[in-house]
Amino acid sequence: MENSKNNLLMMVSIAALILILSIVGYFYFRTSNHAHVLHATRHTTGIMAVQNWTTDEGLRVYFMPSPELPMVDMQLAVDAGSVRDTNILGVAYLTNSLLTQGSQDNTTDQLANKLEGLGAQLSNEARRDVAVLNLRSLTAPRFLDPTLALFTGVLQKPLFNDENVNREKKQVISEIQSLLESPDAVAKHAFYMAIYKTHPYANPIHGEMETVAQIIPKDIAQFYTAHYNPENAVLSIVGDLSIERAKEIAETVSKALPEGKKLQALPAVIDQRTAVQLQVAFPSTQTHIMQGAPALRRNDPDYFNLYVGNHILGGGSLVSRLFDKVREQRGLVYDVHSYFLPFREEGPFIIGLQTRNEEVNQALSVVDEALREFIAKGPSAEELSAAKKNITGSFNLQFSSNRTIAAQLAMLGYYELPLDYFKTFSDKINAVTSEQIHKAFEAHVHPDNLITVMVGPPPANNNNSEKK
Repeated sequence: MENSKNNLLMMVSIAALILILSIVGYFYFRTSNHAHVLHATRHTTGIMAVQNWTTDEGLRVYFMPSPELPMVDMQLAVDAGSVRDTNILGVAYLTNSLLTQGSQDNTTDQLANKLEGLGAQLSNEARRDVAVLNLRSLTAPRFLDPTLALFTGVLQKPLFNDENVNREKKQVISEIQSLLESPDAVAKHAFYMAIYKTHPYANPIHGEMETVAQIIPKDIAQFYTAHYNPENAVLSIVGDLSIERAKEIAETVSKALPEGKKLQALPAVIDQRTAVQLQVAFPSTQTHIMQGAPALRRNDPDYFNLYVGNHILGGGSLVSRLFDKVREQRGLVYDVHSYFLPFREEGPFIIGLQTRNEEVNQALSVVDEALREFIAKGPSAEELSAAKKNITGSFNLQFSSNRTIAAQLAMLGYYELPLDYFKTFSDKINAVTSEQIHKAFEAHVHPDNLITVMVGPPPANNNNSEKK
């Protein structure tokens, strides 16, 4: 009788622990930010050194122990973003989505129920430059071992049958339809098409409704086999593990992936030579505007100069030049910002704003004036000092959880950044000078060559727009 009570108490305790950690994990998911824009990445004295190795199959692994919670977060980053959609647009996105929807051993519902019973989480995200799979588990062997078995089962025998593919196709088509009703999404689609033209960075992440409808299971299987192999992937591991256990996990994941070869490098991005304005008709009381051009590779030596400079220009929210000149002084916009989004090849520099339809031309004029002034003169000493303090002062906020650390480690490996990147970040920020910012913006941002996409009713007295 006593043993039964003890067993019951132990079962209740384990269930309670799983529930608590699942709730914690849920909020980690909600607060994680995976968009790889030109944001700071932090390093604190509490974060241990990054350890890096490559498996026999070619999978590059980045590990950081984190003993605070009995959990582990992993991210598998694969060169399988929409940029790799060479035959049918949307295959990359659909493939990534299906990798959380079961295996040949477990249906979609069976996989979801088993993961939930283990307190584990499996999620995915497809982007333009990369596709990722995220796995979270408790580290006790009775939880971690079966969780890994489920994950590697998906990698070894993904479920690309007619039922799953057709269901996910309907879901993706529904997502595309929703995007067509969003002026921001419409602007982004037109913007990438305009600045990249025939380059694969122009490929829409979700694909097009017409192309997604044509995809069959064979297309998914071929894409998966060609792209999801160790040579094309990076695995990050962050959690309460020893280095020996982390290596065991990495070997297990590496062996579960299909054999394959590293993909060929992407073609170079062609420089934008002329300014173009595109007007996309959309029924709204305000116009959504995106302006920019290809500008920055992720490993470019000017990365930190442009990061600090953009913080002053339009990345520092309420204290930026653009916000002050366009909103505070003139009240022309609801929002204005700028950022760099670096890829392996040249990712875009983007200025975004929303304004009343009748004030589009004036708002664009003020933005152009502010940008040209910043490029010509660079920031003031006061602006530079304030930006450095703001960036380094908020450095500790950038790793809010093991999941965000895992995401940053995966990107560190994916873009082949140095292992001391986190440790030297603040020093590199503080070393940036006004002259370096001035020269970097002169080299990377050319106001006379920017593409401007406006989504809304055609602005009055604008005869230079190309309508779509």
